[in-house]
Amino acid sequence: METRETQYSYYISPPLTPSSAKTQAPIESMQNQAQQSLEDSDFETAEMIVNQLLKIIKIQEKV
Repeated sequence: METRETQYSYYISPPLTPSSAKTQAPIESMQNQAQQSLEDSDFETAEMIVNQLLKIIKIQEKV
């Protein structure tokens, strides 16, 4: 279980780039939600949030 949490924590921290600064507030909010879900052992919700974050990060990288 702990390895999953570490894995998520790794993905939850995207590098902050100037182009992502304006969207950073919602991302941080989602990170906090994911972290809280992990602490509550709600891996399903955490995984869903992380997947959304990854989509956002991929979109930002294309810009």
